[in-house]
Amino acid sequence: MGTESLTGNRGVAITEMTPEGQVQSMGEQWSARSVEGPIHAGENVEVVGREGLRLLVRRRPPGQGGVS
Repeated sequence: MGTESLTGNRGVAITEMTPEGQVQSMGEQWSARSVEGPIHAGENVEVVGREGLRLLVRRRPPGQGGVS
């Protein structure tokens, strides 16, 4: 799966991300790293890139939906 097809996907943090942790996105669990500070378990995230098999994510503002 190419980076282009991942970028912009939504997900949810399933562990605390300080800055690394796990997210649920696209129906699968991924290793991820926050690019904008800590993210708490249960917070909505957006994929902004990829490093190998690890997703790069940022927190999604409230009201912008969850997992896609």
